[in-house]
Amino acid sequence: MTQNSIRMYIMYVPCYYTKKIPNALMNELLKYLNDVKKTGITYVIQHEKNAWQLKKFLEENKKQAIICGKILGCNTDNAEKYEKDVEKFIYIGSGKFHPYNLKAQLGKDVLILDPISQTINKISYEEIKFMERKRYARIAKASLAKVYGILVSLRTYQNNIEKAFQLKEKIESAGKKAFIFAGNDINDSNLLGFEVDAFINTACLRINEDEFSKAVINMSETEWI
Repeated sequence: MTQNSIRMYIMYVPCYYTKKIPNALMNELLKYLNDVKKTGITYVIQHEKNAWQLKKFLEENKKQAIICGKILGCNTDNAEKYEKDVEKFIYIGSGKFHPYNLKAQLGKDVLILDPISQTINKISYEEIKFMERKRYARIAKASLAKVYGILVSLRTYQNNIEKAFQLKEKIESAGKKAFIFAGNDINDSNLLGFEVDAFINTACLRINEDEFSKAVINMSETEWI
């Protein structure tokens, strides 16, 4: 830290969703698990109590269920530990970003149980193929770049500055140019005007889903360029 730096301590306080999953919704879920013997339950932190409620319900209905742990930000490591132990994942939460990552990375079916909207959905094959086409298009465009901008977030748990410097060295050793851009808010408007051909994202995986003027790929996709 520099002489003028200020150390800031961060306290994380979990806030739980207090309502229970309706029995009717859990009974509806059973229809998706007819041929499934063992499922993995993952969730965002506010639905942790719902996860234990669902586990008890499934076991009462002769279904094995493993609590795989919470998904924090873009980190799905907790679920990945149980990849070989379960046939299908149940994600308790809303939206499709986290379940899409699970489906894309692990290849297992993912059911989305949303206690708030009281709905059950799943990531369809068509959605996966559409997202994959967009992904490969970004990679193809980025592979033609001669100058890369490496995006680094200053936010807690998203900062990968060391990996950014490793990427920079790797790119430059291949005869191309690379510059590091660091900030709290990574979006297209903050990156306009810089003379780079493509960006490499080292922060939240969701960033490259936003609309950018230039191709944005994630760290794991640099092996293709």
